[in-house]
Amino acid sequence: MTTPCNVPKGPCSTCPYAKATPSQAANEEYDKLPEYDRETWAQPSSLFLCHHSPTLPSDTVCFGWLVVHGDEALGLRLAMATGSIDGKAAAEAHNGADRSQFYKSGTEAAKSGMEAIEIPSADAIQAVRTLAKRRMRKAMKRKARAR
Repeated sequence: MTTPCNVPKGPCSTCPYAKATPSQAANEEYDKLPEYDRETWAQPSSLFLCHHSPTLPSDTVCFGWLVVHGDEALGLRLAMATGSIDGKAAAEAHNGADRSQFYKSGTEAAKSGMEAIEIPSADAIQAVRTLAKRRMRKAMKRKARAR
């Protein structure tokens, strides 16, 4: 059996669904978000992982995605049915979060996130640099272990 996907206690520092995240800080994720606003049957069938997941010890579902889409998300339903995620922890994240801190939909989050595409803010640039450094360190550690 595979290790269940981690359910975080809150959003990461650059969660694309969180209103506090500077525009462009999660730029590689924004085009994916509106897909989860579709009817459940038309959504992607996988969990939407936190973009920090590659730097974490195990796969981690996006907290903001859980809050915004919850049990309407096909990927979450399938993961719960197969035991790939703790359904109780996912429900607690979805039901216990302060929804005012998050956009109401993937489309709204994507639109806000793409506002400064031509000229990202200093905060967005710093957030992207920090994430890139974390990913590089994780890749280097994996490479060293493989030797």
